[in-house]
Amino acid sequence: MTRPAFEHLPLRKGDPPFSAWSLYGPDDQLGTLNILTPDVVTAAAKEITTGVRIGLDAPVDYLARPPHDRKPLTHTVIHKAPRAVHDDLLDFNTQISSQWDGFRHFGYQSLGLFYNGAKVSQLSGPEATANLGMHGITTSVTPHTPQPA
Repeated sequence: MTRPAFEHLPLRKGDPPFSAWSLYGPDDQLGTLNILTPDVVTAAAKEITTGVRIGLDAPVDYLARPPHDRKPLTHTVIHKAPRAVHDDLLDFNTQISSQWDGFRHFGYQSLGLFYNGAKVSQLSGPEATANLGMHGITTSVTPHTPQPA
């Protein structure tokens, strides 16, 4: 898909200025992730030559005092004695480290709308991840420790 120049981005009647929500269709929930087609991902994989990985995320315990009155990370290790088993209990706000947001994180304040015109009422409750959310994501959450190559 060839994307239009900024001045030619589509704007639906009633949408906020500069939103261009209709670029990927009226029911889109992916935005520019639509660009990551199987062909694009396959071509990108062919560019790998060294296998070196560089993490770009901030450690979850990076900020001793998270901004905006957010609670800091708490990590509790629970030993399941007498067995050689531990459980990790993590309590953290996803805003204390790298962004883990979907399109529903911050909307147009004056209109109360999010990406593609989604309303607050569509993005709250037990089924909220089905609308502009993230689900089925496996994460590895550990304090920052350099790993051997």
